[in-house]
Order: sequence, then structure tokens, then C-alpha cells
Amino acid sequence: MWETRSIGSGRASTERAQVAAKRFFDAHDLRGKTREEIIAIVGNPTNANDSVYNVPFYPVEPGTLVYRFDTGSHGWQFNITFGPDGHATCVAHRGIE
Repeated sequence: MWETRSIGSGRASTERAQVAAKRFFDAHDLRGKTREEIIAIVGNPTNANDSVYNVPFYPVEPGTLVYRFDTGSHGWQFNITFGPDGHATCVAHRGIE
């Protein structure tokens, strides 16, 4: 899921990584887990890979945990929002085209 390839002067998620990420987020219900539990399961989105696309494509509210898998022309952004108790309340799947 964290596999990258060279593009120009940087790196981006591979098609295979993008498909694996979508499959993972489709299969795993992360709601009810804390930020720390999610990072332990999925990895830290800021340093788990070396993609140049490690910032949100779509705007997010402060405190949202964002996982982005992008080939440079398309991909996925997964936004995880948390309630006041610190547990995930929603995992949004956003296609990037």
C-alpha cells in the first residue's frame, strides 16, 4: 500500500499501492479507534512513504487524519475525522481525478 515510483523529480504512489489502499480502507472499519490506534494499524501518513503527494488534495478540517495515495494523475484521499472523545467518527473515501 505504501509502494512508490519515480515521477519527474519526486516519487508517487504506484497503481498497485492505490488499489491496495482502497481495498484496505473498504475492508477495515476504523470508526471508534483513536488516532494512535489508527496510526499503529495503517502507519503514519506523514512519513510512511516518500510520495510528493503527502498533503491533502481536498480541504480538511483541523485534526483530520489524512491518507493520500496518488499516482500524479489520479488516486484516493481517505479523511478520518474524530469526535470530542478522540475516537474516529467517520472515514471518508474521496477519489482524486
